[in-house]
Amino acid sequence: MRFVLVHGGCHGAWCWEKLIPELRKRGHEAVAIDRRFRFRSDEAATDFFFHDCSPEVAQWACSMLTPQPLAPMMEAISIPRFWAADLPRSLILCRQSRSSGGGEAGMKHTITRLGVEPFWMDSSHSPFLSQPSACAELMIEATRRAPIGPLRPS
Repeated sequence: MRFVLVHGGCHGAWCWEKLIPELRKRGHEAVAIDRRFRFRSDEAATDFFFHDCSPEVAQWACSMLTPQPLAPMMEAISIPRFWAADLPRSLILCRQSRSSGGGEAGMKHTITRLGVEPFWMDSSHSPFLSQPSACAELMIEATRRAPIGPLRPS
């Protein structure tokens, strides 16, 4: 299986450095795409993203963060047949994440839109750093679970 890893805001391809070897040890390929961003302070970033990481990993991760441009988040993209496609998909949610925009209602909406039964990790927003081995195992397991419903545009 080939995993294409795309980081979220304030991160870069560096955030997958602990996960990629775990996937490769299990016979999978992984590539990381880089779009680096920055958080406002190391303390805020640690509290938000890395609160279950070791102090050394959190400090390293904070040193890698870069500014977050808003323009890409505001620009609409068009993928005409996306919602009609029967795409393989899965969702891993983190119980300790402090970055779930929309709270529980937002999570339920995302789950419904994707038509999946989510996987859960008891981790911060960054299990790829705090629990890379468990994260790799769950990602591989997620590829084996079929969606439970169609993609829904809203």
